[in-house]
Amino acid sequence: MTIRQIAIHNFRSIQDARFDVSDFTLLVGANNAGKSTIVDAIRCFYEKDISFKRERDVPRSTLSRDDASDSVESWVEIEYELDDKDFYELDSKYQTENRKLVLRKYFTSGEDVKIGIHALDEDGNTVPELFYGPRNIPEGKLGAVTYIPAVSVVEDVAKLSGPSELQGLVLDILGDVFHKESSELSRNMLDFFEGIKKASGDNQRCSLDRVEEKLNNELRTWGSEMSFSLEPPSIKELVKNQLRFSLKDCWCDTPQDARQFGSGFQRHLIYSILKVRALQNRMPEQMGVRKVFNSGLKVLLFEEPESFLHPDQQELLFRNLKELSKNGFQVICTSHSPKFLSLNFEDVSSLVRVSKVGGVTSVYQIKEREKEDFFNETRNCPLGALPDWQMVAIKYCLLMNPLRAEVMFAERVLLVEGTSETALINALVNKGELEMPFGTVVIDTLGKFNMPRFMFLLQCLGIPHAIIIDRDESREQAGWNAYIEGHKQKLTKHIEYLNPDLERFVGLEKNCGLSDRNKHQKPQKLLWLLDREEIPRLENFRVVVESVMSKLCEVEK
Repeated sequence: MTIRQIAIHNFRSIQDARFDVSDFTLLVGANNAGKSTIVDAIRCFYEKDISFKRERDVPRSTLSRDDASDSVESWVEIEYELDDKDFYELDSKYQTENRKLVLRKYFTSGEDVKIGIHALDEDGNTVPELFYGPRNIPEGKLGAVTYIPAVSVVEDVAKLSGPSELQGLVLDILGDVFHKESSELSRNMLDFFEGIKKASGDNQRCSLDRVEEKLNNELRTWGSEMSFSLEPPSIKELVKNQLRFSLKDCWCDTPQDARQFGSGFQRHLIYSILKVRALQNRMPEQMGVRKVFNSGLKVLLFEEPESFLHPDQQELLFRNLKELSKNGFQVICTSHSPKFLSLNFEDVSSLVRVSKVGGVTSVYQIKEREKEDFFNETRNCPLGALPDWQMVAIKYCLLMNPLRAEVMFAERVLLVEGTSETALINALVNKGELEMPFGTVVIDTLGKFNMPRFMFLLQCLGIPHAIIIDRDESREQAGWNAYIEGHKQKLTKHIEYLNPDLERFVGLEKNCGLSDRNKHQKPQKLLWLLDREEIPRLENFRVVVESVMSKLCEVEK
C-alpha cells in the first residue's frame, strides 16, 4: 500500500490543502510557512505521539466565530494505492476497480458524521459508518509511522530500555533466534539456579536452600510450603534490562557517549538505525489464506534532515534517503536546504512548496503534466525548438543549481537576464546603496530564452515575480521580447526594459567596451568600474530596481 495524495481541511493555519505524494516527497518553504503543520496533521491521522486537540488544532479564525467551532469540519484525508496483498485482504465492500482506498479522519464534524476514520466512495462521498465498523480500524492497520523531529536526540531512536527503533531492530533479529534457543537457555538457567541455591555466601552462614528449609519449618503447622524458582526472562526483558551498546571514537580508540559526538553524527546515527531496520524488515509478500487487513506500509516523517550537516554529508544523506524510499519506506521530509532541492529537481513533481500569506497556509506543486510543459516551453519560441542536448543542459545546469533552487523559499523573485545584473545588484546591496525587501531572491535565467520557463515555474509555485531585461535593438531580440510578453503569467507582476541594454543604460559602451571575444568578462568589468566609481549613470539602475521591487511589493499588499 502506498500513499498517493494527502488533503487537509481546517487544521491550524491550513484551510484547504491537497498535494500528491511520491515515494520521496520534499516539503519546502520559508520558516513558519506551515511545513510542520502538514507533518503534524499526518501524525494526528496516525496518532503518532500526538492527538488532535480542538483548542490547538482548529484554526483560530474558525474559533473566533460564534458557535462555529462546534460545527466546523476538521479532517485529514489520505488516498492509498493498494498492492495485490492489501487489495486481497481488504473487505470487499471497500474494494474499487481502480484499487484505490480513500480514507478521511474527522477530528471534528457536523451532526451527521461520526468522529473517526471513514472511507469515501468512488464519487467522493463520505460513507456514513466508520471504516471497519463501530470500533473503527486502528491506525496501525494502515501502516507504521516513524517520526524524527527537527530537534531530536539519539535516545529517542536508540534506547534499549524502552520502545525505540533500535530496540525494535534488535527484537526483530533476536526474536526468532530466542524462540529456537529458549529451551536450552531455560535448562541452563535452571541448572545455574539449582547450583547457586545450594551455595553459601562469603560468611558461610546460610544458602538459599537452607533459608527455604527454615521457612518451611515455620509453615509446616499450616500445611503449606514455600519454594524459590527462577523464571527464564523473555527476549524483551533481556533486551530491556541486560543488553547495552557502546560507541567508540576510532581515532583515539576510546569509548564515547553518543551525546559526546556532534549533532551531525547523532542525526546520521538515527538515520542509520532506521535504514538498517527498514532493509531488514523487507519480507516477501505471500498470497493465499485470507488475512485481516493489515498494511505493511512504512512512512518516515523526517523534519529538516539536513540540520547540522556539512553540504557533502547533506548530499550523502539525501542519496541514502532516496535509497530508503526504494526499499520499503515512503519518505516525507521538510527542508530548508537548497542543496536537497537541487539534488531532487529532476523529480520536480515530488517537491511541494508551502507558503503562508495572511496567516493561511497554501501548498503548490508542479504536476507531471505541468512538468512536461515546463521542459518543452521552447516548442514555439522565435528560434524554434531547442535541440535535445540544449534541453539536457537546461535541465541539469540551470535547474539543478542550489542557488537557483532558493526560489522555493522566496516570497518574491526578481528575474534578470544574466550574471551582469545579479553581480551589480548584489554589489549595490553589499555596499548599502540598495535595499532589497526581505524574502526576495534575484535569479539570472542565463538568457532571455529561459525567461518564460522560469515564469511558468514561479506561477506553478505561487511566487509573485517581476522581470528586468534588455530591450535590445535587433529584430531577433524584439521577437524574444514579444515571446516573453506573450507568456506573462498571472503572477508576473511587472516587466521592465533597460533601453537599449544594461551597459548603455548606465552610461557605458556596449559590452563595457569589450570585444566580442571577451564579452563574457562583462560582469567582472562592471564590478571593476563600480569599485572605481566609473559608472556614469549607476543611479538610473538603482532607481529602476527599487521601482520594480516597490511595484512587486505593492501588488502583494
